[in-house]
Order: sequence, then structure tokens, then C-alpha cells
Amino acid sequence: MQSHPWIDAGADAPFVLLDVAAGAPVLKGQAQGFVGHRMQVPGDSRPRGLWGEWGFDGQTLTARVEPLGYFSLFVYTKGTQVAVSPSILQLLAQGADATVDEVALAVFHRVGFFVGDDTPFRHIKVLPPGGRLVWRDGVHRIEGAEPIPRVQPISREQAVEAFIEVPRAAIRRFLRSWDGPITLPLSGGRDSRHILLEMVQQGRKPDTCVTFHHGGRTLNAEVQAARAVAERVGVRHAILGRPRNRLRDSVRGLLMTQLCADEHAQMMPMHDYLTGSPSAAIDGIGGDILTNPDDWAAGFMERARRGDYAGIARGMAEGHGGVISRPGHRGGAGALFSPDLEQAAIDRIAAAVRRYDAAPDPYQ
Repeated sequence: MQSHPWIDAGADAPFVLLDVAAGAPVLKGQAQGFVGHRMQVPGDSRPRGLWGEWGFDGQTLTARVEPLGYFSLFVYTKGTQVAVSPSILQLLAQGADATVDEVALAVFHRVGFFVGDDTPFRHIKVLPPGGRLVWRDGVHRIEGAEPIPRVQPISREQAVEAFIEVPRAAIRRFLRSWDGPITLPLSGGRDSRHILLEMVQQGRKPDTCVTFHHGGRTLNAEVQAARAVAERVGVRHAILGRPRNRLRDSVRGLLMTQLCADEHAQMMPMHDYLTGSPSAAIDGIGGDILTNPDDWAAGFMERARRGDYAGIARGMAEGHGGVISRPGHRGGAGALFSPDLEQAAIDRIAAAVRRYDAAPDPYQ
């Protein structure tokens, strides 16, 4: 496996910056860069993992990211300059224009994340899933786009079987390619429990299951559920329950997500537990949403069928605002920080969802 962690590098985060103002390209940073981790799975020619890379041969700069788009590689372009890094903060430190994208921020205020290739800054974009940047002589192009899932003509029974067999195959590939220790973050939800029980089924349990507890002497329901499952299958269960500075963890989450998400303070205890560990951590994304969608999913599906993507956008903004607002205040952060950009934000969110018009469920 090829691996280059960088998230805690701070001022040493890798980057490349090129400028052709004087004619020939002037290089600053690393001409060749790889970040994240990439591995080959036996029998599959496609590289797996979360990674981004770039290379400059003296004339042409290319950069690319993994096919699913979980890894964020940021691209700065303005005038005669181009720069690439996994760190927006590093790009800004190297002199990137920090002009704010007001509409992108208005979207962030309303839903807590950015859409498409947006970031907080007008001249900094993120490569799309499977995206590729090509820059030469001051001119750049970006190839790639979000993969659009297709409707599968299968029965419910076939879907249920696939929900079993597809994760089973993925876990089997992982276990065959990794012979080191394994740590499994275990919550009270379906994703991690599914993974744990499948690992038991395949005859290789994780070395440790880990659950975060939000403090207090009495274990909450999530920790109790995780402990019961871990004990039942005979796996060591660690609880991360030490009191923490919530504000500090929130700021760390913002920095680690490069100012592009308003959550993840809850993941800092897990990050600190795993940092420096020889273990691989295995986690799932979206399984519980596939089987138990949120309260808005059915209504949004109907709106998508009518082509009412603005309605979906408003519903997303209202839902997020309702979660983060305090009593006596409605509308979330948008009503406070970008009230005049309400329609522009809704339009941009709607356009992002509309790209998935041909998908089985555009909202999901």
C-alpha cells in the first residue's frame, strides 16, 4: 500500500505552485506529490483508497483524485498562477487570492457544506470525483464529474441480497489485502454493526471496537448497544469517554475539513485515538440511510419526480436551519450571515441536486 498521511502536517502540508508571469514556469513546492493512501486489490486493476496526486514535468502540470471523490484535492487558478494541495490553508499561506465566494458561503450557511466544486473561496475549487487537472502555458482544464448512479431493474429481494453480498465482497477484499491489526469504530447504528458481524462471519474479528461516549457516569444508549454487541461476539471494547473541550474540537474539525464542513467535532476523539496506531480502521458510509432514510426523503422524492429542485433545496435549508437554530431564532446561519443571498443559495443547491435528475433518488 502506498501511504502519505498529511492531515496533521500544518504548515508542512504538501503543495505545488506554478507561475508563468515571467514566461517560463516558476515552481514553488513539490513538483511531484502524492497524498492519502492507495492500494491494489488482487484481481482488480483499479487503485483503491482515498488519494490525490500531481506531477509537473517542466511544462505541464497534471493532478487527479480517486474515482469516488472522497478525497479533496484543491486547485487554485488565477491569472498566470496555478496551485494544487490537499490543504486550502496551505494555498492561502502561499499567497492564493482569498476573495470569498459569497454565494458558496450562503449555501454553506444553509446546509452546512458546499456543493459541486465550491469552496469558501472564489478562485479555489475542489477536483470532482475521478477528476483530472491539466495545466500548460497558463491555461487549465478540469475533466471529470460526479458519477450518476443508474436505476437498476431488480426486485426488492435482489436488492436485499445485494445489500448483503456487496459489502461482503468489499470486506473480503479488505481482509485479504490487510494482515495488520484492525480497529472498528462501533456505534449503535447499522453500518458498523453490519461490518462487525460480517467480519465475524468471515472468521476474522477486529482486534478492538471503539465507541465515543459524550461523558457522564451513566453510559448512553449508543455505548450500551455497542458494548452489548462487542461482548456478544467476543471483541475487546474501548470507550472514549474522557471530558473534552468541545470548542477546541470544533475548531480542529473546521481546520481538518479545510473550512468545508460544519461538523466532525465528534470525530476528534476517534482521530486522536487512531493517530500513530498501526491499526487499519474500517468504517461504512450511508448504509443506514439506504435502509432508513431521513424524515424528508419521501417528500423530496416526490418533488424530484415533479422537477421541483428548488423545493428540495428549500427543504434542505429549512431542515438544517431547524437543527442548528436556537429557540426564538429560525433560519439557521443563513438568516444571520447572508440574508440577502437566500434565493441565490437556493438556486445553487437546486442546480447541484438537478445534476442527479437521472439517478434513482436525486436527493440521496
